[in-house]
Amino acid sequence: LVLQQSDINNLISDEANLFFSICKSPRGGSTDAVYKLTKDSRQVFALATEQNCPDKLAQDALNLYWASNRQLFQISKQGGSAPTVVNAESPVTGLALYQSEIYFSACDSSGAGALFQWMKTAAPKIIARDARCMQIAASDGANIFFIANDRVNGDELWRIAKNGGAVEKIASLARYPVVVGKILADATTIYWTTRQDPSKPQGDADDYNSVLALNTETRALRVIANQQPRPSALALDATNIFWSNCGTARFNFENIALLRAPLRGGAANNLATVCANSLAVDAALIYWAAKDGIWKVNK
Repeated sequence: LVLQQSDINNLISDEANLFFSICKSPRGGSTDAVYKLTKDSRQVFALATEQNCPDKLAQDALNLYWASNRQLFQISKQGGSAPTVVNAESPVTGLALYQSEIYFSACDSSGAGALFQWMKTAAPKIIARDARCMQIAASDGANIFFIANDRVNGDELWRIAKNGGAVEKIASLARYPVVVGKILADATTIYWTTRQDPSKPQGDADDYNSVLALNTETRALRVIANQQPRPSALALDATNIFWSNCGTARFNFENIALLRAPLRGGAANNLATVCANSLAVDAALIYWAAKDGIWKVNK
């Protein structure tokens, strides 16, 4: 699926289509848009144009949702108007959907964060606040998982019941100078990547770069792959985890790869030599967005 576009982000898939966003400028413009790419005909449709750097793209069966600064937008997958459905109190830092439920996080200028539940028919409900910036990660239907950002002591993963209540620390994800990258969840496990903080002096950076899994009930931590050269994208299906390595300065940005490993453990297999901005999967294929377009390969 060759598409000569740059700045492609937030690639997601349903049975018939791929959806993605393009952000050229934080100020927005005609090229900042949300797109649909049909898998069979490879046609590209602009669903929403003149957007202000659309981000955090998510979907349910009928609609797409995305964040732009303090606002959440919605549009039908078939096209149409793209109304503002939520005006948040601060810039949106994360967005997660579970069936008809939508959750998002926001952080203010002081660094304090909040989590919200939006049921589509009423105003958003605050379910948690913290003095640290909070980034929503995923929902398993019963709980919301979020990251509390801490650049001194390390990012932490927390859990809260979807309707609110006491927050529970699940794990310290990474310690300074390592930062959390991509994070996903299924019914029992949180998966994430860690990367050396690029703003700090580079040591043996790959020693800090890993793909990890944590069982949310037993708290058992499992290393899926370590010493990875700059893991940059992550995707899941029922049996495998996929990620892309984009190399490091130590390797002159070589050692790029798209890899697959079984969720229950096993060696990783190299599927392609690519550096992906974003990954998406369907029943048979894995898709990735890179600087030169959108591509696919058999899983």
